[in-house]
Amino acid sequence: MARRKSKKNNVFLKIVKIAVIAVFVIFLTVIVIQKTIYIFKHADLFNVKEISLGPSIQFIKSRHLDRLKGRNIFEIDLKKTQQRLEVQYPEVEKLRIIRQLPNRVYVFAQKRDPFAYLSLGSQYAILDNKAIVLAVTAKLSKGGIPVISGVALKADVILGKPVRDYRVRLALRIVDQLHKNEHLKSYKITSVDVVSVSQILVYLNNDMKIIMDQDKTSQKISKLGIFLSQGNIKDKSFNYIDLRFKEIYLGQKKEK
Repeated sequence: MARRKSKKNNVFLKIVKIAVIAVFVIFLTVIVIQKTIYIFKHADLFNVKEISLGPSIQFIKSRHLDRLKGRNIFEIDLKKTQQRLEVQYPEVEKLRIIRQLPNRVYVFAQKRDPFAYLSLGSQYAILDNKAIVLAVTAKLSKGGIPVISGVALKADVILGKPVRDYRVRLALRIVDQLHKNEHLKSYKITSVDVVSVSQILVYLNNDMKIIMDQDKTSQKISKLGIFLSQGNIKDKSFNYIDLRFKEIYLGQKKEK
């Protein structure tokens, strides 16, 4: 009986020792973690000293970024700063802010390129090719991007948000297709009037007016490119080119 009690006591003592050691190890681990966190949060080494911008967004100057300098790199709220920058700079997309230890913050994004103006009456919204509003202006730049007209929006435009109007997106698609056509690259698009989707008016820089509708725009523009590349137009005896029919129709100028 004494031997059995002795064995039980030895097992119990071993369990106690292991438990004490485990508690001690956990205690030391907690102390080390707390000390490490303290060092990371208070060491000058981890205070933000540099903010770098990607090559396409060197124009960004924001107090939201300036406020990060001198602060601990682990305590700054990058998500909040990113949201503020997205509001301040709607002309950028895929914006990201990352920590680069020990003391550098890197900001990268892609710049949205102005693609067309949208007439809003006395003002113009500058849109990218996805109908995102980049800015609102009262003046048009000379020799710039085409103007979309004939649209009465049901809601106000919001910077950084897309214009959700079918006719605006239709006009942008037509402009994009014209730009991408190899035979039409020498022609500059000045404006697109989509007041009627059955009679869309596209004006080119040489006073050429194109009439088309919303159906099969890609095929019609392709046909136009081939038609113009073959030198079918030798004079200015017409005042428009109509693409709404099976064959291209030239509207003849009326004699005065």
